[in-house]
Amino acid sequence: MTDINHVKSKLLILDHDQAAATEVAKFCEANNIIALKPSAQTSLEIINNNTDLGGIIVSDAYSIENYSGDSLIQELHYKRPELPLFIRGRSPSDKATAFLSGSFTLDNMDELKQAIDKHLFTTYYPIPLIRGMQEISLEAIKANIKQCKIEVDPPYLVKDQIIYGELLSLIPLESNWYRGYMMLQTTEQEVVDVIQKGLTHINKQDTDFRFVNAILNEITNLIWGGIKNKFSSVSNDDSGINTRTQVPISINHHHRYISFGTTDPQLCFHYRIRGINDSVPYIDIYQKFIFNLSWYPDDFQNCDTETDKLVESGELEFF
Repeated sequence: MTDINHVKSKLLILDHDQAAATEVAKFCEANNIIALKPSAQTSLEIINNNTDLGGIIVSDAYSIENYSGDSLIQELHYKRPELPLFIRGRSPSDKATAFLSGSFTLDNMDELKQAIDKHLFTTYYPIPLIRGMQEISLEAIKANIKQCKIEVDPPYLVKDQIIYGELLSLIPLESNWYRGYMMLQTTEQEVVDVIQKGLTHINKQDTDFRFVNAILNEITNLIWGGIKNKFSSVSNDDSGINTRTQVPISINHHHRYISFGTTDPQLCFHYRIRGINDSVPYIDIYQKFIFNLSWYPDDFQNCDTETDKLVESGELEFF
């Protein structure tokens, strides 16, 4: 399992100056950020093809297609308004500043760090909580996909609101110290391949989309139950349940877009699943947590110990 010591994020770097891009990448590595750069793509499709970004760093001299300068900043914001934009350059124009989350130069990288901390690393996730979420999720996946090995990326924060694949499960998570949602995202064909290889409890011939959905739903339910049992403090106080805030969730299927009505970053885990004999291509599952309704991580410290005591006494039991 991945050794979790801190939460990272991913930033896309758009810069023709390779020396400058290398310096920015070094900064990213030193600050728990995964730096990404375009490979052979020379169009703005690189923005739409990345579904787990925390933000974009762009040089004021960068150009792509017919966009450069202010027009590029405006187009990047138009395509991905949820992603914070950080520009490398001196004195961006007032027009560009309206769409930017920060500016910096190589002589003063502290400006970039301050801007990233302000717009991206804004939510505290206790490391024991992250480890527990990952352990529960791995057990749920292994319970539904037999004879598999799983690789897990280090957890990271995303501002992305683009959905990966065609399959999405969404379930509320609620306790007296957190309220929000968990999503699992994957592609239909990857799950079909697993069923046809006989690595699930479903008959090999049952590849109708309803059976495919059932796999993701069962994994989701097991994770939900595990998190509820392990991290929810037991309380009989439901006096405020009728006055709790609710926020609409909006989904645009055409653009593969989902919004929870907040700009807070989502905690993301990326699982790569393969049969032990390597007969099945990787299945990618993206798991995202967004605690957009309530989040008091300081109250997490004692709930794990309290839950263990209740399990020992027989008042609670695991699924």
